[in-house]
Amino acid sequence: MTINNRKQFIQEVLLEAGKLLIEKYPTTATYSGAKGYLAEADLLMNEFIKTKIRSEYSNEQIFSEEDDESQRPEVSDSSLTWIIDPICGTTNFVKKLPFFVISLCVLDSAGVLSSGIFDPLRDELFLADRESTSLNGTQIFVSDVETLDEAIIAVNCNQSSFKRDRLLLIDHVIDLAPPKTRRLRIMESANLELAYVACGRLDGYLNHEDKIWDMAAGSLMIQSAGGVYKILNGSFANLKSCLGIVTSNENIFRSLAGYAKDISEVS
Repeated sequence: MTINNRKQFIQEVLLEAGKLLIEKYPTTATYSGAKGYLAEADLLMNEFIKTKIRSEYSNEQIFSEEDDESQRPEVSDSSLTWIIDPICGTTNFVKKLPFFVISLCVLDSAGVLSSGIFDPLRDELFLADRESTSLNGTQIFVSDVETLDEAIIAVNCNQSSFKRDRLLLIDHVIDLAPPKTRRLRIMESANLELAYVACGRLDGYLNHEDKIWDMAAGSLMIQSAGGVYKILNGSFANLKSCLGIVTSNENIFRSLAGYAKDISEVS
């Protein structure tokens, strides 16, 4: 399968994975303070998607949230690299809150090449390449709000560094609460929220703790839908050190990005 066919491959895998997730996979989960919820379905989805990739692209790297640290490559080298978030929003999935998605994308040396985010509950498939972004086959674009006080902005409070996250969440609420924005939202599914920025349901998103599996797929969608994003620490060239994202349309990006903090100074 050629590079040009990878978006079609992503579509097929996500649709099949979403059907399995809803029909067959239980919400049984374990919980830890460091990880939060880890559902049995996270691991099943991870193996399903990895098997699909290996059957079609056996020589390419895979970087997944649910793999052990030792299994993840350090950098995206000359080979293509697949980024998997088997369930983005596991807490929501376990608690039966309808805000979780499956995310899959592929990177080359220039960045994200093709990406997909699938919401199986709403049967909404977001797909992107470097030219355009679509929702169920129809091209989509970021919103056209002109000022931050008109905007609906999403933030998150994930647990990867709880002490720091707690401080940043408080800062975000203080900094961005109305009337500085129209509304704040905390949905706790980064890939879904980024897809919603790409289609204009949300106007912007800010999270300092997102890992590459949280934001790679959505970053391409937003860029190809006319938006702007900035990785807050590192870059997609170094998969393990890439951390945090701020994104919106061009009109409000400078204003929103002004609230991004230097997390090295937040203890």
